[in-house]
Amino acid sequence: MTSKYAFVRQNPCTCANCTNKTKAPVRNSIVKNIQPSVPRRSSNRLLLHRNPPQHLASNHTFPENLAVIDRPLRAPLKIESLAVANPTVRIGDIAKQVRSGVMVTRPQASQGIIRTNYIAKHSSAINNEERGLVGLHNLGNTCYMNSSLQCLRCIRELNAYINKNERLIEDVAGNYFSFVKGIWNAGTAYDPRKIRVGVALAMEQFRNNCQHDAQEFLNGLLDTMHENLQVNGSSIVSDTFYGEYETVVTCEGCGNVSYTHEKFMFLTLPISENDDTLDGLFEKQSLAEYLCGENQYQCDNCRSLCNATKVTCVSKLPNTLIVHLKRFTKSRKINSFVNLPAEYGDHELVGVINHSGELDGGHYTANVKIKNEWYVMNDSSCRSVQENIVTHQAYILFYEKK
Repeated sequence: MTSKYAFVRQNPCTCANCTNKTKAPVRNSIVKNIQPSVPRRSSNRLLLHRNPPQHLASNHTFPENLAVIDRPLRAPLKIESLAVANPTVRIGDIAKQVRSGVMVTRPQASQGIIRTNYIAKHSSAINNEERGLVGLHNLGNTCYMNSSLQCLRCIRELNAYINKNERLIEDVAGNYFSFVKGIWNAGTAYDPRKIRVGVALAMEQFRNNCQHDAQEFLNGLLDTMHENLQVNGSSIVSDTFYGEYETVVTCEGCGNVSYTHEKFMFLTLPISENDDTLDGLFEKQSLAEYLCGENQYQCDNCRSLCNATKVTCVSKLPNTLIVHLKRFTKSRKINSFVNLPAEYGDHELVGVINHSGELDGGHYTANVKIKNEWYVMNDSSCRSVQENIVTHQAYILFYEKK
């Protein structure tokens, strides 16, 4: 199910690990399965070669026809180097789309005071003896992807399904299965380029080096995984993340009451400049709407246009509730603080995607709960933190049933 609030923001990224020095040459850039006619680029582009070094083939597993790049992770990654060598996807086609996304100098981070409903005590660098407590390399403006993947990989129901099932098909679901198994066995920062390439090939809007919206990425990823895995309309994605809206319409003409139900994957809640609570946002969403004038209701019972009252509310919460705070408008970002609880009914908070910055530039990080401990995932950095979990930067929250 596609969210009607999904959108793309092509803004400069302020990731700590991103490098926007476009004049610096990229060294050791090697690609295999590229046609001999591909020209060499100038010093500020990728230098394309056909034969990969032996260490690349032995340390990485990729589909046979996938072009593999070996390069310093600090340099921005160009999707034109990750094309597949087949007639349907040509490197020139993707390269044209890549060139439309211009890398710009990232803005200075804002110095605003962080508001939180927890008191920050201290944070410390983690001891990486435990596998899986690792960050993700930034592949060039991919903080939106890294923060989303860090939260998703902590959902227990989805992890249990992946651990019990093998998927050898090289689709988005297969790439995600491989990612989850790989990161939970990693001892150092993990390279997510395989799933990055899979998503880019499946969804055209991500075939560039621009910053995107984390909610739009999550929506596309989960929708595509559902399509890959569904049997008779059901999948582990729908079983885990789908809730249900109930809409009740009462006709003033005949008094007939109609009920309709609609599934949702993201509970999108508009927020205002004033501080609010999660319960308060639920109540605002459930306010009655009066249908009159040009918006009159076509009643199936009396078969005429009538005034009516419409109320929409959540009738069923999913096993994992994804709350999307609608902070972005067409002209600005709303930075107000929302008092979000650590527990909501029989659901507990297990992940938070944060966005710092404004509409014209920003950075995504994630706070995730692993083995009852909280960690801050900032691209390749993973740090433990005792509190300071929810702030005014909270954008997407994950509540999992206990």
